[in-house]
Amino acid sequence: MKFIEKNYPSILIFMVAICIAILVKVDCHGQSYTFSQKNGKAINVGTATMNGEYTLSMTYCADDSAHFYQNGGMILIEFGANRLYFEAPHLVFTTQYDDHGITKDDVVKFELVDVIGYSVLMDKKPHKLIIRKSANKKEVLIDNILCGSELSKPQASFTNVIWMGSGRVDYKLSGTISDFKYSPSFDVSPNELPQPKGTIDTLEYASGYIPFSNDWRNVPSPTEQYDLYATPPYHKKNYCEYHSLMIELKYMSGYNPQVTNDYNKIAQTGKTLSTQLALKFHCGFRVSSNLNALYSDVTSNQFSFDLAVMDTAKYYPNIPKDIGTAMSQSSPIPPYNPYPLQNITSTTPLSILYPNRVVAFKQGQLLKAELEVRGISINGLRHTENREVMGWMGGGLTGTEIFNTNYNYFLDSMRSLFPNIYTTGYDIYSMYFWNENGLKWPQVLQMTNTNRSTISLYMEYQKIWKTKTWGEKRGGDFRDASLQAELATGNKTSTPYPSPGWNGQVEKNMQPSNFAGMLGIYIVEGATFFYPAFFTIGGTGIQDPKSYCYIPAMCAYAQAFLSHPLYWDIITKGELLQGTTGAIGDFNQWSGSIEIKTVARKYGALYLIATTHQKWNVWNYSMPRKLNINPTIDRYNLPIFTRPQTTYWFFDSSKPIDSTNPKHLTSSFFRGHPLNWKSTNNLQD
Repeated sequence: MKFIEKNYPSILIFMVAICIAILVKVDCHGQSYTFSQKNGKAINVGTATMNGEYTLSMTYCADDSAHFYQNGGMILIEFGANRLYFEAPHLVFTTQYDDHGITKDDVVKFELVDVIGYSVLMDKKPHKLIIRKSANKKEVLIDNILCGSELSKPQASFTNVIWMGSGRVDYKLSGTISDFKYSPSFDVSPNELPQPKGTIDTLEYASGYIPFSNDWRNVPSPTEQYDLYATPPYHKKNYCEYHSLMIELKYMSGYNPQVTNDYNKIAQTGKTLSTQLALKFHCGFRVSSNLNALYSDVTSNQFSFDLAVMDTAKYYPNIPKDIGTAMSQSSPIPPYNPYPLQNITSTTPLSILYPNRVVAFKQGQLLKAELEVRGISINGLRHTENREVMGWMGGGLTGTEIFNTNYNYFLDSMRSLFPNIYTTGYDIYSMYFWNENGLKWPQVLQMTNTNRSTISLYMEYQKIWKTKTWGEKRGGDFRDASLQAELATGNKTSTPYPSPGWNGQVEKNMQPSNFAGMLGIYIVEGATFFYPAFFTIGGTGIQDPKSYCYIPAMCAYAQAFLSHPLYWDIITKGELLQGTTGAIGDFNQWSGSIEIKTVARKYGALYLIATTHQKWNVWNYSMPRKLNINPTIDRYNLPIFTRPQTTYWFFDSSKPIDSTNPKHLTSSFFRGHPLNWKSTNNLQD
């Protein structure tokens, strides 16, 4: 008793110190907590004081139900309004800070896939996670690899309960967390590894090119590449329509606005390329890329690449002839005013026509004359208008109405000149076309007598393959969101504009295997032909055509598979199946990982399936070239495999599931760039 009385102040101090220690440090070393999607829950693992600088560490092991969803995920830890959770394609670390008396969220998203990929995190093996915060930054490490470091707002000190897991419907944790630890400091481990760049898969690049060299001297020219590429195996009963090129062949033929051009050489190369693309890769002849440019070139007696293409196209009467227009590039920009068509002759000065609508009629007259003098039929031309200019006319309903009025004038002119012209517009039936703004399209536009989407799917940068954003960032989720609207109108098929990107640094673009994988998905989703797209960057940074000439060839390889009569029937007559979640706009048949896209189409008892294993960056990061999966499609659990390039499967539900049913359909896609394809099987996987 005397001891206690004598030492009371010391003991009190000691006890307070213990209490403080409990508040500032939570250590669950050796403890394991299991969570499941079935009985989602949150577990109180202690109370801690967050002093603005701390470290959270744990070991996470996924189970069969673990997932990464874009609109839902898995919450690992919550403390007050602060949380750490998975949400594709990120690990999200949210804290709060004070902004002049107003509490705001500081959200930092770490793209873990840039380092290790979702498939690694979901491999049902334990992975050490370290998340730490200092006064001005947040960092995340996985297996001692620094995956990301981002600036963040300072956080005031506070005390709160730390909850592991969550009972929220969309954020239930699945798997096991062990060895959870909280430390009131920014802990730095001596064994940390810097973020690795990984390994470049050289097979994804044209032979003769060294990645990151930007040196294309040892790479075959586009015409040489096309001679070396494998011939797409179109079926002898090929019903497929020809692709329509949205790649400027003039640039692919050597034209460069920054140098003195050899136009004779460009013309000859253009003739060769257009013939190769038509005969080998099932592309129409683009006899006029831009009607206004053609008129300008011819009337000013300048070199016209379009005329060179016409001089070749005349020898192939059965292959479609394509024309393109962009009203915004007419001078002046619309609106056009009415002008009596009967008063227009071939000698009417253009100055009289501007700003009258019949400028298009005048330009159409010239196109007609150039085609007829070469003996090219003007019947059944395929026409596409680039309608990206509606915003220039005011945007919204007003802008679209102005555009529609003027475009109707244009259609009147073209239809009076060209019988049975098939016409459509760029990017119609895309997602925003169906939004609440009620955007309209003029008249009835039918490409080959069918109302079909011409959605643009530009996946510049590999990690965009799944996104739902705009412009050059339209991935699979954008495609599916628009697809839902298309199907609701009864339109089963589409004609997309796909591109793997046009960045001057080719290493940043989607690589051939992954591009092929997405093309196969689009085929089973209903694409019957493509507008292979690429946008040439002018100036000194113009891309070398040796780097992108493979794009239309890849579209042909995808379509060649479709040309089989049975598969053609499944695509054009069958029904695309809704995805595993049943959510509107979801057509993905869940295959065990967010990195895998699988779609299926049903026609009676017959199923056509396409699957691709997509990565999130250009680095290989040891991603399997072939991965076994077991998607459940229409209640059938199918033992199949997936690859980065398209993997097609045929399943007959009237027969038992065995080693030949579902059947792997040998497609025309091999691993990597077409220049690297060999007859050996090792390149298939």
